[in-house]
Amino acid sequence: MEPRRIVRELLTVPSMLCACAGSALQLLVMAALLAWLPSFLSRDYGMATGRAGVAAAMLVLMAGVGMVACGALTDRVARRAPARKWQMAIAYSVVCCVLLMTAFRLPAGHAQLVLIGAGMLVVGGTAGPASAMVANLTRPAIHATAFATLTLINNLLGLAPGPFLTGVLADHIGLTGALQWIPLAGAGAALLFCIGRRHYAADLRRLDGHSVPNVVPA
Repeated sequence: MEPRRIVRELLTVPSMLCACAGSALQLLVMAALLAWLPSFLSRDYGMATGRAGVAAAMLVLMAGVGMVACGALTDRVARRAPARKWQMAIAYSVVCCVLLMTAFRLPAGHAQLVLIGAGMLVVGGTAGPASAMVANLTRPAIHATAFATLTLINNLLGLAPGPFLTGVLADHIGLTGALQWIPLAGAGAALLFCIGRRHYAADLRRLDGHSVPNVVPA
């Protein structure tokens, strides 16, 4: 395939662009937490640097486990209705946003840590569904390029700016204040997934000449 045609197939599909951008916004939240949780635990809980690092590492591990678990759950839910992967991505984004915004508004204590842990379980939950969406919306001949594009967008819009934006906000309203607002990116992710879901069926028909393609589970 000509490079121009590949670019056209990747960048002119509304639902795919929404899937990529939504995934990136959700990963922005995760990247911010990965970078700043040790500092948060040290400042708000008075933990020594080593202990704060260990506690943050446990929360990061929960995020990894949750990413796999959310992918497996999406596989199960969307097995007979592939479009449900959009609903699952929306649910993960909204639940994460609510949990983390609530958590960082609570005083330091057990309840706050429980909610942060719960939020970390779903913060990366959209990664599996988003990858499946991209696979469904592109032809097998360009899957490698499509996944590379998803990874690039995740980095440019999510993983790279997440810690930086948190630091900028922290300079103005403090680290806790910044962490109270960063999860709002999850609401933006949910909105993008809602828009992508509206275009999904039409984009599938356009991809395969009005016939349903082989669907890759989430």
